[in-house]
Amino acid sequence: MATSGDIKIEATRPADLGEIARLIATTKDDGPVPPRLRRLVEIVGDDAGPDELGALAAKDAEFTALLREVLRESRKNNKRKTTIVFVAVLVTAGGAGWYALVPDRGTTQEPDDKKAASVSSQPSGTESSSPTGGSAPLVPTLVPSKSINLPTRTSGPSPTKTPGPGPQLATTMSQARGLPGTSVNFYGTGYNGCPGRRTVNVLWDGVVAESAVPIESDGRFGVRFTVPENASVGDHHLSGQCTDDAGLGAPSTYTVSPPLVVAASPAKLRAGQVLTVRGTNFDGCPDYGDRSVNVSISAMGLSTTAPIKADGTVDAQFTIPQGTSPNDYDVVGQCRDGGQWARGIFTVQP
Repeated sequence: MATSGDIKIEATRPADLGEIARLIATTKDDGPVPPRLRRLVEIVGDDAGPDELGALAAKDAEFTALLREVLRESRKNNKRKTTIVFVAVLVTAGGAGWYALVPDRGTTQEPDDKKAASVSSQPSGTESSSPTGGSAPLVPTLVPSKSINLPTRTSGPSPTKTPGPGPQLATTMSQARGLPGTSVNFYGTGYNGCPGRRTVNVLWDGVVAESAVPIESDGRFGVRFTVPENASVGDHHLSGQCTDDAGLGAPSTYTVSPPLVVAASPAKLRAGQVLTVRGTNFDGCPDYGDRSVNVSISAMGLSTTAPIKADGTVDAQFTIPQGTSPNDYDVVGQCRDGGQWARGIFTVQP
């Protein structure tokens, strides 16, 4: 949650806060209540006035986001702000006359006391802006000052944020690149604006892979996600989407890496000679903290551990024992995290 030290919010016109207070008061009547307005009433009660709303908005950026959504939802449902009134105008020509309907432009202007309140939001020195063709929003777009660190989280990509006037959602993961079958921790922040059941669906390339993941009270969620075994090499979208509002979500990019490769050189050698083993694409190994690979020739009882280099390669060497029977042998490289493996073949000659 952003604090007052992260984002400065100044409501320079109280008209919108008054409008929201009137919306809150209408919830006492018997009738349907929009989901975001219902959420607001749960927080402040049904007697909250403009001053109370303004005081909370000045302290809590997430509360101001909810106020903005309540106002946007109300104005979307009540289309009087965009209604164009037509008037009849008498048109005459050549002695004949008829009436034509034309827009009354005077009715498209909103009274001054109905214009949206001006706000200031300048995290990291950026200027606030309004959507083209509209008045300034009641609250700014929220920009998290830092990622939430859950206990199991390691390094991950920068959060991807959703544009537009809706709640500021962001997702990230413990590893942005890996092999099919890799399990990653997938996180989201800012999801306390989700309506209804307050859960999240996790989508892989637009298809639901995990459903109804609970949202914590501070708007975070976390889930263990396994990359599909049949995932193709390349970039894919992993998204967190509000269960009861498909329009609210945020994606992150996960890159499926190429298959592991292990090669032995020379391909043919004799006992007593040195075999060089090279693995590639091992940067796709799951990253659970041990960035190394077990390299072994099990038929000869040989094994070693080799680190994964920055370019994803692994290097190891073995001296073939004297007295090794001529035959074909396997050398295996296996991720110490996750267990994915690949093998190469070489031949011991007489």
